[in-house]
Amino acid sequence: MKYDDFRQKVQHLPVISGEAMKLLFQENPHTLKNQLQNWIRQKKIIRLRKSVYILNEDDRKMNLSLMAIAMNLYSPAYVSLETALSFYGLIPEKTTAITCITTRKTKTFQNELGRFVFQHVKLEAFSGYRQHQDGNQSAVYSIAMPEKALIDYIYLHREFRLATVDEKIWEENLRLQHVETLDPNKIRGYAALFQRADMRLAAEALCRRMEK
Repeated sequence: MKYDDFRQKVQHLPVISGEAMKLLFQENPHTLKNQLQNWIRQKKIIRLRKSVYILNEDDRKMNLSLMAIAMNLYSPAYVSLETALSFYGLIPEKTTAITCITTRKTKTFQNELGRFVFQHVKLEAFSGYRQHQDGNQSAVYSIAMPEKALIDYIYLHREFRLATVDEKIWEENLRLQHVETLDPNKIRGYAALFQRADMRLAAEALCRRMEK
C-alpha cells in the first residue's frame, strides 16, 4: 500500500490502532507490519505504544488532545489526579504528565507526545467521571469530576490518609485552592466508594477544612 492511500484513510482519526488498520486495509499481517516499520523510520507515522500510532504533524487533519490520546493508550481509563485538578483550577500548577485512573495495572508510557501515567484503583471506585470535548476538537475523553479527582489523589497519597493530618500538607504538598467550588457531599460519597475507614476520615478532614 502506498503511504498517500494510507494517509487519506486515517488522517481524520485521533489515533490509529493496529486493529483499525487490519479492518481498513485487510493486508497480510506481515506486509502491514513491514510497512509500518518503514513509515516509522521515515517519520511518516509516530508510534505511541504497541499497536497505537498517529500520523506525523504535517499530515494530521485534526488537533490532538493529549487527554483523548490517553484514552486510546490504555483503557478503561479516565483523566484524574493532578491533570484533572489543574484542569479545574484546584491547583495552580500545569502538569507535565497526563495522569489517569484505570482498573488495570499501574502503567506509564513515554513517547514523542509526552508522559502518560495510569494509576490503578479497584473496580468499585472506578466511578465519578464524565465525558468531555475540548473546543473544536472532535475527540472526546473521560475526566473525573472535581471532587473525584481530589479523592483519587488522596487515595494514592498515603500522607493525606493518616489519622492526624498536618494542616500544612494541603498547602505544601498539594497547594489546593478554590475549595469553595467543591461539594462536601460528593467528596464523602466518592470517598465511600473505596470502602476504607482512612478514606472516610480523610474526606471528613477535607470537608472540615473547606468550612473554615
